[in-house]
Amino acid sequence: MKLYAFIYNDMVEESSYATMSLHLSEQGAKDAMKKHMDEAMVEWIKEDNRRREEFGDDYCLMSFSPFGTFQDWDVMEVKALP
Repeated sequence: MKLYAFIYNDMVEESSYATMSLHLSEQGAKDAMKKHMDEAMVEWIKEDNRRREEFGDDYCLMSFSPFGTFQDWDVMEVKALP
């Protein structure tokens, strides 16, 4: 039986992938990945805005690392053993 895994790595330089969810269809896994990416983007924007307010003109940290720079999302096919 084929399954599709949505996998995520929160720091490609230092970490490994984690299986976030398993799906019967590739589209289901892609939908889960998109939802996760959208939620992560919202959090990234909130944190970026918070830091801009806190540090003002001195703030430049997140501008040098755009959203997803050190992260990776993917979908891979896996076989389920009987």
